[in-house]
Amino acid sequence: MKCLGHLVLVAAALAAGCQDASAPAASAPAPAAPQAQQPTPPPPPPPAVAAAKAPVTEVYAADIQRLCNAVALSGAADEVTTDRMFIVAQWLGPNLRTRESREFLVHIQPLTGEPKAQALVAEARRVGLADCALAAEWRQPPPSPIPAP
Repeated sequence: MKCLGHLVLVAAALAAGCQDASAPAASAPAPAAPQAQQPTPPPPPPPAVAAAKAPVTEVYAADIQRLCNAVALSGAADEVTTDRMFIVAQWLGPNLRTRESREFLVHIQPLTGEPKAQALVAEARRVGLADCALAAEWRQPPPSPIPAP
C-alpha cells in the first residue's frame, strides 16, 4: 500500500510540474455535445510521383533500359497467363544494378495504369530512351484469367 501512495504522489507531482504557471487554472472540461456519426472519408489518392532525382549515369540509364525491356528480357512476353508481371518482378531483382533504379521502382509502386506508365516513360526519356515497352504493358488492362478445363 505504501508503494501505491508513492505512485500517486509521483503522478501528482508530474501533473503539477507539467502545468504552465502563467496559464489560468483550467476548469473541468464541458461535456461534449453528442454528434451524429459521420461516414469515414475515403483514403487519399496515392501521392503524385515527383521527378526522379537520380543522376543520369551510364549504369542507371542501362537499368532504366532493362526496366523498359523487362517483359522481353525476362521471358514474360512468351507467357500467356496472368503471371507476366510476377515473372518480370522476379527478373528485375537480380538484373537491376543500381540502388537508384530500385528506388525509382519503389517510388512509382503506389501508382497504377496510365499514371505509372507516364512516370516510367518520363524517366525513360530523361535517360535518353525514345520509348518504353513496359510502360505500354502497364497501360493495358490485366488479362482475364484462363479458365480451368
